[in-house]
Amino acid sequence: MNYESGSEQTMNCLFVGNPGVGKSTLLNCLIKKKNPQQNEMFESGVSIAEGLTYQLEQIKVGNITFMDTPGLEDVKKRKQAAKAITEALKKNGNYQVFFVVTLEAGRVRPQDVTVINLVLESAKEITHYGVIFNKLTKPLLKKLEDDNEKMKLLVQVSIHEDGKGNKPLPIPLFLHRIDGLEDLDNVTFDIPELKNFMAQIPYLIIHADKVDKIETYKYEKYFEGLEIKIKALADDKEKLMQKMDEDRKHYELKMKKILENEQQHHKVQLQRIIEENEKYLQRIKEKEKEQKEEMKRLREEDAEKNAKLISRMEEEYKQRFQEMRQQYKERQENEKLLREEMKKGQNLQMQNMPGVDDIVRVFGDIAKIAAAVAKVALVVI
Repeated sequence: MNYESGSEQTMNCLFVGNPGVGKSTLLNCLIKKKNPQQNEMFESGVSIAEGLTYQLEQIKVGNITFMDTPGLEDVKKRKQAAKAITEALKKNGNYQVFFVVTLEAGRVRPQDVTVINLVLESAKEITHYGVIFNKLTKPLLKKLEDDNEKMKLLVQVSIHEDGKGNKPLPIPLFLHRIDGLEDLDNVTFDIPELKNFMAQIPYLIIHADKVDKIETYKYEKYFEGLEIKIKALADDKEKLMQKMDEDRKHYELKMKKILENEQQHHKVQLQRIIEENEKYLQRIKEKEKEQKEEMKRLREEDAEKNAKLISRMEEEYKQRFQEMRQQYKERQENEKLLREEMKKGQNLQMQNMPGVDDIVRVFGDIAKIAAAVAKVALVVI
């Protein structure tokens, strides 16, 4: 998996969504959670008939660059929005990509699925992404306790316009509507599940030279086709169930591949650490050999004359080698911890025909183990 969990590299956290879905507010909540003293925020609230965000906005907090982008639904600003999203995707490096969507009469809006299609078509290196179903009512959330109901939404949100291609894996979060706050400007509040969700989404690498321009002329065509497909699935239960089974099989293969990649990533880390530890042990042996040769030379020159020097050097070398041996012992302990974390990763299993909860569970486990492995690896090196 192409990400560097736990590293100090700059991370790009990109939020994409149409006007009014709440992406700017969610970003502000994340920023305030990460740094309560942060004053710089994204403009959020209500803007009649158009979105508040009209260009790429970026705020850096620690090693994370949060990115807010305008929506493609606003026809007057569509080209400007497409340019901003393309610019955001061309920053190079580690990314988390989140799409924020809302429902209409219990269905995913075709406008939102259109945006997802256009962005994924532009950046084909996006192999998985977070999708936040925002502003859900309590009755709808109650209904979504059924995994099949969640799966229906995942099927809708991940429909491909052409019905082809190896579609990326969506990882969902379902957020409730907070009454009384929705129409306020620049409001922030604590959303624990959002912070936890972010920790579950592995970073992936996007290269600027592999990002294509988002083609706005395709918007209306995609929208019309996706609107028909979403309605057809909603009206035909048999077809919907068939599509759900197809997607479950697809997700099963995707998740197994992700687990294999994760295990391979850990093996590479372990091999690097083993080699570093071997080099460290070799340095200790070489230093010890040099010390013995130096002591021998001093004794051969004039043992009596050099007695004090020899005594002092022996004491210094003794202390130094004790410290180096202790460090090597700690390295071995950390190598052992790394092997244990890897074992946990190898024991992760993806159930056949996974449900939505399985996808979230396995990604959460992967993220925890990856963070532990990275932490141990940094200590060892």
